[in-house]
This record gives sequence, structure tokens and C-alpha cells, in this order.
Amino acid sequence: MSIEAIELDRIQDNPYQVGSYHRKDIEDLAHSIKIYGLLQVPPGRRKDGDVELCFGHLRKRAFAKLAKKDPLKFGKMPVDIRDLSDNQMALFALEENLKRRDITPIELARAVDNYLNRFLEKTEVEVAEYLNMTKGNVSNMRRVLKLPEKIIEKIDSGKINFTQGRELIILEKLEHSEELMTTAILGIRTESMGFGHANTVEGMQQAVHDVIRNHCRPLAKQWGGYRYDLLFDTRAAGCLDCDKMIRTHPNKSATAH
Repeated sequence: MSIEAIELDRIQDNPYQVGSYHRKDIEDLAHSIKIYGLLQVPPGRRKDGDVELCFGHLRKRAFAKLAKKDPLKFGKMPVDIRDLSDNQMALFALEENLKRRDITPIELARAVDNYLNRFLEKTEVEVAEYLNMTKGNVSNMRRVLKLPEKIIEKIDSGKINFTQGRELIILEKLEHSEELMTTAILGIRTESMGFGHANTVEGMQQAVHDVIRNHCRPLAKQWGGYRYDLLFDTRAAGCLDCDKMIRTHPNKSATAH
């Protein structure tokens, strides 16, 4: 482990890092480095004659901005050279993503999913412990990525939040699931549409319940109204344990099957 000044054109990004960097953040950091210097030297490893950063990609871009006016002073950046494995590099990238203020939940979910798909010997439990999350959080993040791309785009654009999107997963069991998910989203009240359920997780649960109730047979009379008479005792027959059963939440305190 040693700190060396490396030419900027020989410093490469962490290959496991995904994300973009805003110009304002680069400008602010460049201003700070110009006045106070580099307060934290980023770690990296040697790779094919170059140096790959573990993290500190914004620092490299700030140095590059300063080097345009003063290449002698900022043409090189200090890097803490270490002996690091691919797995360690990937974990550094995950940790940096978690700390980014501008990262979207979908970007973070993709970073976690990419890591687990690349390092198949690793488990969701291990990643959860490293990121100080629960295994359930990691599992749900990956499940949301299985939603149709158009629905993921709505989450990424902020039309619905990540947790609301997670409530739509239940609809994937049904035929024409993408259409039904879109219908549920339209059941949420927005600024341009003043009717529908509240734009909250609970509101999305109610919208999902409406969609499923209109397409599936309720297993209890209270949710079917006059339309359905139960043909048999569904509870005694084990229908509530059947893998085809869908559980919804028509309101905060009730559950419908």
C-alpha cells in the first residue's frame, strides 16, 4: 500500500461502478481542491499498466477540470495503490453508490443485482450485511427490477416511488400484467388528475386491490358483493394457501384474498 501521483490519463474508473456525475458537483469539488488540496486520497489498484480507482471518480474529474488551466499542478492525482480483488472492487463500488446523494433507487437496485449476478458465490444476506440493510430490502430491490421496463421508467422518472412500484409486483401473476399495472398507476391521484386513491404506498395498495377485484374472483363474500356466491368453503379447501391466491390490501387494516 503506497500513495503515488498518477497521470490522469492513466487513471481508469472502477469497472463495477455505474452512474453519472453532475457538472455542478465537479465544479464545487474542483474549487475545494484548488483551495484546500485533496483531503482524502482515493484507493486504487494497478491493472494492465493503468490504475483503476476503487472510488473517488468525482475527484478524478475535478482534477481533470483543474488540469485544463494548470496541467503542471493538477496533471497527476495521488492514488493509494493497494492489492485488491475484483470482489473488493465491486464492493467498493456498491458502497460508493449507496453514499451518492443523486442515485435513484432503481440505479442502486441495478448495482446490487449486477454484483450478485457477477459474483454468484455471494448471497443476498452477505450483501445486506455489507450495506447495512435487511435481506428483505435486497430481495425486494431485485424483485422490482423484474417489473416491465415501462413501469420501471415510471419509477425512475418519479411518477411513482420505488415502494409503490414494489406493490405492483403482485400483478405479475396475472395475464396482461403490464396493462393491469398501468391501470393501477392511473388509479392514483396526481396533480393533473384530482381523483383516485392517495399518492402513497397505501393508496397504491388500494389501487392494486381494485384492479385485482375487477379481474379475479374474491375468496370471501365481503369483497365480492352481490356478484359472487361462494361455491364451497374456500378456507376449509385450502384456497388461502394455494399459490394461485393473491392477497391484497383494500384498506390499512384489512386483507382480501
